[in-house]
Amino acid sequence: MPGFRRLPVSGIPNLRDLGGWPVTNGMTRCGVFLRSALPQYVGEESEALLRSYDLRTVIDFRSEREAERDPDPLRALDGITYLSMPMFDAAASGAALRIRPEAHFSWAEHYIRMAEQQKDWVCRVMTALAGSEGCALFHCTTGKDRAGIISALILSMCSVCDEDVVADYCVSEIYLRPMYAEMESYSRLCNGNIDAPFYRTEPATMRAFLEHIFGKYGSAAGYLASCGLPESAAARIREKLTGKF
Repeated sequence: MPGFRRLPVSGIPNLRDLGGWPVTNGMTRCGVFLRSALPQYVGEESEALLRSYDLRTVIDFRSEREAERDPDPLRALDGITYLSMPMFDAAASGAALRIRPEAHFSWAEHYIRMAEQQKDWVCRVMTALAGSEGCALFHCTTGKDRAGIISALILSMCSVCDEDVVADYCVSEIYLRPMYAEMESYSRLCNGNIDAPFYRTEPATMRAFLEHIFGKYGSAAGYLASCGLPESAAARIREKLTGKF
């Protein structure tokens, strides 16, 4: 199995592995958890690479309306368990529609609100990931917000340092630029300005999110416990990604 951090898979934007980050006495394992934007198409070469990762589970964080409008092509692959687990934040979406290119827009505030108001969803997602076999891929529309929150919590719970958690979040805006340029609905939000705050994954955003989690719950593990995630499920995720309980 290749050990790419960004998988060179045509048709799946922002596809990245949570493996390859330093932890105590080792690093996170490749081929366990993948994150991405909405898959657009899956060709033969792309399918072959995903098969080499033993991809078995796909978790879709989009709303039912989003999924109906743009079906996930991965769900049609043989041997794939597709799970719909919507976490649609209408308030964040509405705010996005009202922003202007020059306006201040804080994703950190929305992430913190999502974390506080969507604890049941976080617990369901983490439980599914803990119970998944082989490799699991999770995605939303762009793979930076809903997927970004889950990725940050997983990495932090597995003792990846804050700087690397922030770095993993920040790179999304680089990999998403070609996708944004092609998406008319997104370009309308900010008058075509893909440097507007809505498109960004700035370091300060993830730092603020982590500071909230650590300040209120002590750690990502403490936050996940407050969501109702059993310690056995948290331990299973740590074991899968790091080999350690």
